[in-house]
Amino acid sequence: MAPESAAAREYPIALTSNLRGLNVKVEPIIAGPMVIVKLTNQSPGDVRCTLEFVNGPQIPFRRTTEVSAGREEPVVFRPTVEVINLSIDVQCEPDK
Repeated sequence: MAPESAAAREYPIALTSNLRGLNVKVEPIIAGPMVIVKLTNQSPGDVRCTLEFVNGPQIPFRRTTEVSAGREEPVVFRPTVEVINLSIDVQCEPDK
């Protein structure tokens, strides 16, 4: 019997966000062995977002990205250990 495909794996994602009133869409996507968070900035100005990925015993992974007005930006997380339950915290603010 073949091992379960990584693309077929599903696990819970706890998503929290503080967008400070900005019009930013946050969409987590499980894509095989990685998680992609698609940030879509529908605000009139540029934004800066910091994402923190917490996967059980793995050291939290933090990434900061800028998203121009009217654009989308993918943020990729590749876990180094098996994911049981993943928490993602998204904090966005206007880019200065």
